[in-house]
Amino acid sequence: MSVADEIYKIVKSMPEDRANKILDFAKFLQAKPELEDKPLDFRDAAGLGQEMWQSIDVDAYIQQERSSWE
Repeated sequence: MSVADEIYKIVKSMPEDRANKILDFAKFLQAKPELEDKPLDFRDAAGLGQEMWQSIDVDAYIQQERSSWE
């Protein structure tokens, strides 16, 4: 049984107002552009957030974090 047949089987037994909600949702999905699934490359993240660390003394920050563990 195809997906369309299965949906039809379910929807035909519903009250008209609920079936209309299914139709509205199907139209919404149809109008929505398909998003392309592209593989993520971790190298694209290189350098992100670097400006955040420019004003921070990294050694002091690490020591502060280590102190909080004790």
